[in-house]
Amino acid sequence: DVFIGLDPYLNSPVTCDVFPRINIELWKTDSPALQVPEAILIQTLEKGTEGLAMRRKEEYHLWQRNMGAHPKSAQGTAFAFSRPNREALLLSNTSLLLEYTSRVFLDSLQETGEPRIRRQVQSENSLNSVVNVNEFANGLTNIDV
Repeated sequence: DVFIGLDPYLNSPVTCDVFPRINIELWKTDSPALQVPEAILIQTLEKGTEGLAMRRKEEYHLWQRNMGAHPKSAQGTAFAFSRPNREALLLSNTSLLLEYTSRVFLDSLQETGEPRIRRQVQSENSLNSVVNVNEFANGLTNIDV
């Protein structure tokens, strides 16, 4: 292992004071660009969970009616060989939940019929700021939930 084995030419020890200090203040932000009330986040998560439950129910109905790939087909054989493990399934389920929840949240910001959520999100931020939904959607992948 290169981190354990000592080599005077390729892996010589270097003290930390040789390197300049990294200024991590450049990555610090005073506050998030968009602050959303917790009640709206909970409501959005509930609606996203309902959407995911409906999708699972539809998948189950398709499976019951044998509308998936036939086990003897090329696609069925490929599915049998590439069956996901438990960790992959958990990650996939979390990803789907975040996908559905994000879609519900963005749709609620874009709704024209009932702008209550948009008003609450804007009132949480400054009154002069306008929520740019497209910029927010593009930056959504950088947000930790």
